[in-house]
Amino acid sequence: MTKITVAHRNNLYELEYYETIFSVTVEPDKKTSFIYELDCKNHYKNAANLLIKSEEELGRKFFINPLYNMLSSQFSELGYTQRCEIIIDTMMGMISPTRDNVADWMNISVSTLQRKLDQEETSFQEVLEDTRKRLAKLYLTEKKLSATNVAYLLGYKSHSQFFRVFKIWFGMTPKTYQSILLGHTENENT
Repeated sequence: MTKITVAHRNNLYELEYYETIFSVTVEPDKKTSFIYELDCKNHYKNAANLLIKSEEELGRKFFINPLYNMLSSQFSELGYTQRCEIIIDTMMGMISPTRDNVADWMNISVSTLQRKLDQEETSFQEVLEDTRKRLAKLYLTEKKLSATNVAYLLGYKSHSQFFRVFKIWFGMTPKTYQSILLGHTENENT
């Protein structure tokens, strides 16, 4: 291992702790990665089966993304739409769920991501909106979060932006939606 980058870690103590554990330089970055440099071609060929690689970006180094590595190796039957949903779901509330960020997490270019989604007859925007809509329902009814907190968790810049989109989706405000559904649930339980 030659380098580690850690997302959302600005605390010097935390970076020093990682450096102690891994005995390499740890830098703050927008994504977490462990970067290896392999000197032997045979190691490179054998490791290619275990790790996700991006030769264009890293040359003969590997970028390890545990989430995408798991999706690729353990859930290889999933299409790009489902993989995209899982990644958006995972990054929601931590970093902005943009096309660039999702492509980064998938170790592919934005154009490759869009091409794969086009082949599945969808677009990144549709996947993002469907994921946000599903999570909005979950957060409002099962988690019973406030609409303002839901807006933040879904990556909207303001709660008013979320309110406008929510009204388009469901024809009512988040508060009204939450009240109606929670009212029905409480009535069914009594």
